[in-house]
Amino acid sequence: MSEETGWEPAQHLVNVSEVESKVATIIEEDSLDVINSMSSTDGLTTRQAKMARNLRGELRVDTTSEEQKKIIATYDYAIWAVVGTLTILTFVGLWNFLGIFQ
Repeated sequence: MSEETGWEPAQHLVNVSEVESKVATIIEEDSLDVINSMSSTDGLTTRQAKMARNLRGELRVDTTSEEQKKIIATYDYAIWAVVGTLTILTFVGLWNFLGIFQ
């Protein structure tokens, strides 16, 4: 490449690049080790890791049936409040438009 362009990088920059490349490789290997250790699969194959995850069960937080009933009731009240308010505003608008209150 340096023959084509007539340019050659400084030797200290080449050395710095090689050192940074080695450091990046070390960091990558360390981070892969950390990810593997945190995955709780102990270096298993993909199929074995999938089976291990399935055996652990669901880890997401879910609501209880009582909480779901309370949420549904709250939404029902909110929907009826909105529908009622819009109905009242519609009738008031119609009455004003038709001149019932005049």
